[in-house]
Amino acid sequence: MKKLLLVTGLLLLCCSSSVAQDTPTIEVFGGYTYNRIVSAGSGLPINGNGWEAAADWNVNSWLGFKGDFEGAYCCHQQYFYGFLGGPQISLRKEKYTVFVHALVGGAHAQGLFTSDTDLAWALGGGVDWNVTRLVAIRVGQVDYFGTHFLNRGQNDLRVSAGFVFRFGKR
Repeated sequence: MKKLLLVTGLLLLCCSSSVAQDTPTIEVFGGYTYNRIVSAGSGLPINGNGWEAAADWNVNSWLGFKGDFEGAYCCHQQYFYGFLGGPQISLRKEKYTVFVHALVGGAHAQGLFTSDTDLAWALGGGVDWNVTRLVAIRVGQVDYFGTHFLNRGQNDLRVSAGFVFRFGKR
């Protein structure tokens, strides 16, 4: 049993050394997201917890185009959905990948007495720890998230973490 664990560990170590040489065609992210949203109705902050899913199509080793979707939920049947897209720039190293993105799209918020769908955007980035060539852990992603609900601009914070699965090779 110890030999099997040792061989498995060595194989994983050897596989991880080829990460920087291969750029995946598609990267799919899924994980947890925390949103600090300022309520358009009351102006008070709301803490939303939920999910985020994204897909990134890589044109080359440093440029990709990302589609990003999220859902965050709070107290008293309040929820928030975002659907964004835009360019992502990545710096790929053997053990990690650092990225920044600029996304624009829309968002829908539902509160106790209000509901609105409007423009949304996100500027941010994060770090992925490359476990193997095909799997990474998104250690953290932080975005400055802007919306414009009920004719009022909101400047919010989004923090995410989860898993990245990679497909194809460029």
